[in-house]
Amino acid sequence: MNTLIIGAQYISETAKQDLSDLAYTLKQELNLEVKFGIYSQRGYAVTWWEVINVWMPAGGIYLSGKILDKLIDRFLDWAEKRIETEKKEKNGKKARPKCITIYGPDGKAVSSVVLYDNGDKKRRTQEELKNGYNKLPPNELEFFQ
Repeated sequence: MNTLIIGAQYISETAKQDLSDLAYTLKQELNLEVKFGIYSQRGYAVTWWEVINVWMPAGGIYLSGKILDKLIDRFLDWAEKRIETEKKEKNGKKARPKCITIYGPDGKAVSSVVLYDNGDKKRRTQEELKNGYNKLPPNELEFFQ
């Protein structure tokens, strides 16, 4: 079974539960094992967005075509659920946008999408991804279940 690493600088308890649900779905639909990790902040980390990074370690499946699209769809499902949860917790106030970037084994971004609380989606173009969207999993990634 191929492994997918999902990481963020901070993941709330609610988000951890939502991510566990996502991991179950990915395992069932795409036959992917999922590991979660939290890594330490770099720089100022000034963003209102909830940022999730996803890595396919070396030897993982090639992220293209239908598999990548299905992976993005499942993350968008997760993001929509998170936005609805946040709105309920905040009595209908705005929820933070959710940004998901998927990296291949070489650390190069394969795809990235942002979901805003009004339902708008912005998928970054390949040209945008070439300009600065490269990141290997941090060495200090602290895994949790």
